[in-house]
Amino acid sequence: MHDEAPITYRRVSSVTEVPAGPPLSPVAGAAARGGLATLGAQGARVAVQLGTTIVLARILSPADFGLFALVLVVVNAGELVRDFGLTHAAIQAEYISDEQKSRLYWYGIGIGVAFTMVMLALSPVVARVVSHPEALAISCAMSAIFILNSSQAQHQAQLARSSRFGTLAFTEVLAQLSGMIVAVALAVAGAGVWSLVGQALTASLVQTLLRSALSGWRPYRPRRGGESVREFLLFGRDVSASQAVSFVATNADTVALGLSTSPTALGYYNRGYQFASLPLNQALVPLTNVALPTFARARSDEQNAIRVISRVHLSLNLVVCSAMLSFALLADPLVRLLLGDTWLPTITVFALLAAASSFQALSFVNYWIFLGFARTRSLLRFTLTLRPLGICAIVAAAPLGINAVAATSLCVSVLHWTAGTIWVARAANLSALRLFKPAVIVQLISGGVAGIAWLASALGTNPLLEVAFGAAGAGMGLIVAAAVLPSTREHVLATFRGENP
Repeated sequence: MHDEAPITYRRVSSVTEVPAGPPLSPVAGAAARGGLATLGAQGARVAVQLGTTIVLARILSPADFGLFALVLVVVNAGELVRDFGLTHAAIQAEYISDEQKSRLYWYGIGIGVAFTMVMLALSPVVARVVSHPEALAISCAMSAIFILNSSQAQHQAQLARSSRFGTLAFTEVLAQLSGMIVAVALAVAGAGVWSLVGQALTASLVQTLLRSALSGWRPYRPRRGGESVREFLLFGRDVSASQAVSFVATNADTVALGLSTSPTALGYYNRGYQFASLPLNQALVPLTNVALPTFARARSDEQNAIRVISRVHLSLNLVVCSAMLSFALLADPLVRLLLGDTWLPTITVFALLAAASSFQALSFVNYWIFLGFARTRSLLRFTLTLRPLGICAIVAAAPLGINAVAATSLCVSVLHWTAGTIWVARAANLSALRLFKPAVIVQLISGGVAGIAWLASALGTNPLLEVAFGAAGAGMGLIVAAAVLPSTREHVLATFRGENP
C-alpha cells in the first residue's frame, strides 16, 4: 500500500517522487491551447450525438431507450473496472518504455477478454432482473465492447502523451458519426432497441481501428519477465476504486427507477439525464487528459495553484454552468423542440438534472485537484464517505417517481461539491475559502446569464423562437459578464491567448 507524498513534493510520474521544482514542460499555456482544441473538436461530437438523439427519439419508443439504459448500466460498470486506471497511469507517467506500454496493453486485452466472458455468463441474470425477452440477447451482444475498448486503451494513452488531442477528438467524432448512421438505418428498418446496440458497437469498433492506425505505436508480443509495471497498477488502483464507487452512485437512479417504475418512465428519465449530462461528458471528461498535467505543475506554489483553478472556473466552467442553468430555465421549449410532445414528462427531469450538472461541473475541478496533486488516497476516502449517502438518498426517492429522483440528484450534487471542496482543500493544503470563491462567482454569474436567457425566450411565439431568443440572451449575458467583470475578462482572454497563469 502506497502512502501519499507530502505536498512539498511533486509527483511527475506514477512511479517517481522528486523534490518540487520549476514547472515542467510543456507549460500551462500549451495545455490551455490543447484544451481549447479539444473543446472545439468535441463540439462536433456533441452535434453528432445531439442529432442522433433527436432523430432516434422520433423513431424509437421510450421503452426502447429504457431497456437499453438498463443493460448499459451493467456494461458501463464493467468498462469502468476493466480499464483499472491504466490509461490515466500511462498518461501521467514522466517516462514509460515501449516494453511497459506493451505489458499494459496485454494486461488490458486479458482483462477485456475476461470481462467479455463474465458478461456472457451474467447475461441470463441481467435478463431475469430486467424481465424483458430481448435483454438476454442484448447483453450478449454488448459484451464484445470490452474487447474492443481494451484494444484501443494504450493507443489512446500514446496519443494523449504526444499531445495529439485533436486526433483523439477526431477519432471520437468519426466513430460517433459512424454509429449514428448505423443506428438511424437500423431504426428506420424497424430494428427497435437493436439500433441502439448497433450504434454502440459500431462506434467502439471504428474508434478502435482509427486509434490503432493513427497512434504510430505497435505493442510487442506478450512475453514473461521484462520491466515492471507494478507502480502503474498501484496508481490505477485508487483511481479505479474511486471511479467504481462513483459509477455506482451515478447509476443508482437508473437502477432504482428500473426496479420501481416502468420502462416507459425510465425512458423519460433517461432522455432527460442524457441531455443534462451531455456538456459534462463531451467537454469536461475529455479535458481530464489536459488538466491533470497542468494541475500537477502548479502544486508546489499555492498562489500559482489558485490562479490555475480560478482560470479553469472563470473561463471553462463559466460557459458550462451558464449553459446548464440556461437549459434548466428553458427546459420546456427545448424538450418540445428537440424531442417532441411525446416526451413532455421529461421537462421537469431535464430542468432539475441540468441544474445539478452545473454543480457537477464545479466538482470536476475538485477531481482534477485530487489527481493533479497526487492525492488519490484522499480521493478514495472522500468517495467512500460521500457517495453512499447519495446512493441511499436516490434509492429512498425512487418510489416517489422520476421527478423526486431528479430533485434528489440536485441536492446530492450541491452537497458533493461543497463537501468535496472542503475535503480537497485539506488534502492539497490549499485554502478552502480561496477554492470556494471562484466557484461561487461562476454560479452567480451563470445564474444571471440564465435569467437573461429566460427573459429573452419570452419574446418567442413557438419553441424554436423561444430557444433561439434564449440562446441569444445567454450569449449576450456572457459577453456582458466578460466585459464588465475585469477578473473574468482577464482569465478568458489569457486562456484564449494560451498564457501561463
